[in-house]
Amino acid sequence: MSKKIVPSKKSNKKTGLLAISGGIDSIVLLDLLANTINQRNKARDALNDLIIKFIDDNKLSKLELVYIDHNQREDTGEDIEAIKKLSDKFDFSLHIISLDLPKDCSEQLARQKRYEALEGIKLKRGIDHIITAHHADDVLETALINLSRGTGPKGLSSLRHQPDGIWRPFLYNFQHKIFITKKDILNYAKERGLLWHEDSTNKTDIYLRNRVRQKLSNLESADKTKFLNLLSDNQKLVQEIRTNTQLLESTLAIGSGTDQTYSTEIFRQLPEELKDHFLHHKINQNGFDVNKESVKRAKDFVQTKTTGKVLQLKGCEIVIAKKGS
Repeated sequence: MSKKIVPSKKSNKKTGLLAISGGIDSIVLLDLLANTINQRNKARDALNDLIIKFIDDNKLSKLELVYIDHNQREDTGEDIEAIKKLSDKFDFSLHIISLDLPKDCSEQLARQKRYEALEGIKLKRGIDHIITAHHADDVLETALINLSRGTGPKGLSSLRHQPDGIWRPFLYNFQHKIFITKKDILNYAKERGLLWHEDSTNKTDIYLRNRVRQKLSNLESADKTKFLNLLSDNQKLVQEIRTNTQLLESTLAIGSGTDQTYSTEIFRQLPEELKDHFLHHKINQNGFDVNKESVKRAKDFVQTKTTGKVLQLKGCEIVIAKKGS
């Protein structure tokens, strides 16, 4: 059964849920977004111009705030008090979420639970997009962390502005080599006399990101720019790969909708590199622990097995449904 798609009559204006921590990055982004939305933004500099373009291009017209308390430190009350004053000043709704996490939990678990909470508020409030204050330094840190874990090109561009997902205004023109760095954000905050509360956990070396950040603080500005240029070029490459993967997927697909059924006959005619790329993409999309061995097993299975056979991988399975499919 197919569903008829009826065009929505919903306004093209968008709403955003800004994740605000009380730290300098999100405080500056709030100030920029609020003053632009409320048409109080008269200054013209790189940061203001970027936010004006971001809001105009994406039709952002309404903002709500959310503070996620990870319960990992004793001074979150100072964050909440300061954020409440700002939400009252700009007349934005504020949501405060407290997470039940073990003490000194891993960065990975904290991130997972944070985004689950953000997604929950977004859905409950009917908001279009989550907004975060990630900037160019965060992109560089994330790329280096992922490199240390053996990532490929996709992992080097994992932190980016997502037009259909998480909005990251400071990274809006990253692919065009417009880099908003921590230094830019700090200068903006000082020039406008903004107040922020530094997260005390940022000073500990327990977390890998903090150790990477400390090493990058000694990097020369010119060297940082070179690395950011490389990451910008990589984002463009990964976007081209995504586009070509979508074309490949549509070529192999049988039927429509959410059912992931593909032609083994066409697959077997593809060049070896395309076979590997497609299977890596699908295993990564549906399962976990994707690696060369899992891709090789999947390729051998699809090319040699017949009707009714099943290959079980971690988190997903591949089924040869019928002859010729």
